[in-house]
Amino acid sequence: MTCYSTGSVVHVSSGGGVLATYTGFSGPYGVDVDEFRGVVWVGLDGESAVVALRTSDGATLVRVAGISHPRSLAVNDRTGECFVAAIGSHELVRLAADGTVLSRNPNFSAPFDVKIDPGPR
Repeated sequence: MTCYSTGSVVHVSSGGGVLATYTGFSGPYGVDVDEFRGVVWVGLDGESAVVALRTSDGATLVRVAGISHPRSLAVNDRTGECFVAAIGSHELVRLAADGTVLSRNPNFSAPFDVKIDPGPR
């Protein structure tokens, strides 16, 4: 869970309990969890960036700058790729698990939410 005004990311258990709180972010907004890799991806609206944090301790593993107002994120469980709806630049950004920008599709008008279909299991 993200708390925009306090600049925090809260790790919540499946039962709803707070496991940890990570602070010091500027405008955290969208969030998605890669359970397989133990990573939480967070869109930082105030920094026009996306970060990947290790769920065990909140350490920053990846930081990708230049993503204008990232609103929503969706992680592909199979590949670890993160898809970002960037409302400021009107695009869908696809990131590799290591943060490499794989593609930028600018053909959207104010994209706000993204979900992905990982295909058959």
